[in-house]
Amino acid sequence: MELTYDIFKKIAPSISEQLRREHLKWLNVYFWRYEINTELRIACWFGHAMVECQRFTSARENLNYSASRLRAVWPKRFPTLAIANQYAHNPKALANYVYGSRLGNQKGTDDGWIFRGGGDFQTTGRSNYKEEGDHIGVDLETHPELIEVPRFAAWSACYEFKMRSCNQLADKRDMKTSCERINGGHNGLADRIAYFDQVMAWLPDGFKLSEPQDFAALYNSPTSGKVVAAKASDLPPQEVIDLGTPSWHEPDESEPSDSPQTAPNEAGDTNTPEPAKTPSNDLQSPANEPLESGKPEPQPVTVDKEGPSTFTKWLTAIKVAVGTLLTSATAYCGGEDIKTKIADKAIENADRSVLLDMLPIIIYVLLGCGAGVFLIWIASVFYDRSAERSNKLNAQKIEAAANQSKNTVELGKG
Repeated sequence: MELTYDIFKKIAPSISEQLRREHLKWLNVYFWRYEINTELRIACWFGHAMVECQRFTSARENLNYSASRLRAVWPKRFPTLAIANQYAHNPKALANYVYGSRLGNQKGTDDGWIFRGGGDFQTTGRSNYKEEGDHIGVDLETHPELIEVPRFAAWSACYEFKMRSCNQLADKRDMKTSCERINGGHNGLADRIAYFDQVMAWLPDGFKLSEPQDFAALYNSPTSGKVVAAKASDLPPQEVIDLGTPSWHEPDESEPSDSPQTAPNEAGDTNTPEPAKTPSNDLQSPANEPLESGKPEPQPVTVDKEGPSTFTKWLTAIKVAVGTLLTSATAYCGGEDIKTKIADKAIENADRSVLLDMLPIIIYVLLGCGAGVFLIWIASVFYDRSAERSNKLNAQKIEAAANQSKNTVELGKG
């Protein structure tokens, strides 16, 4: 079963029929490719897209805001009406102000404007355009306007939805967390939830997307050569851009699957079962073979009288601290990769609020390091005391042996 034109017309009622059919064709392709294939997942995807691109009427971000709206959207950047008035109804200046010097945008350039929101999920920032362009095989960094093309608008958004583990969040109806991962905050959350409920009502009960009949031909169609940059208002060509011959991104079969058959954990990650392990020649190494008959030669036992060096102690302390840090931070992130969590936080905010968002992780860093040092200090104290006792016992044994030998000698003389 594919997503039908009648349903999509309800979702995007204000665009032309031609553009609607073109967009729907690619949505079915990439919904299937990225496993956005159930009622919950499709409704969640549309819930976000309908807010981000204004029900598919806005291929690029509309930054024509009034001063009062600017203060509502970016209260930290526009604390006073006087500052907001400088950027009111000035989209280019506003984009360079709010997006400049972050999200991979270069300082002192028009990157904020050039890489403003685009596509079905309003991809923003040079680094995100580059990442998604690299994945779909189109140089969006050089030609950011191509994200307005229905194929690339749908492709980039579906890729982002899966890449940010939103399929698993949709399975749990977690619109709030998926909103954070797509939008970087909770902008329009109430509308997203309302659209989610509306699309769920429009989809047939038990809807399950099937593979489109022409999936292989469409998915593998080239993205190089002449590509038409269609505007959201109409599909006929507005501009033709020669892409040359960019490298085609072949499907990566090693990408982890997040199909419904695998159970997501609390972090939204997929618990993909590990492949069965086959016997290895390493298991038959000489170290694991039984000893030959006969007693093995006794090996001399050496005693480290001085104990571990200070360098060894501190090295162990660092290892313990790092281990404690990673365990704690991973627990804080709900099982997610810590580097991904930090990157997401930096991308989502990239201003002073990052420090507040990262405060729990910073605290875990300090606690982890402190705990590691404290544990190794306790261990070293116990080791030193144990070594001291051992040395005393050895000294007593040696002294007793010497006295016994002396007594034996004296008895012999007597």
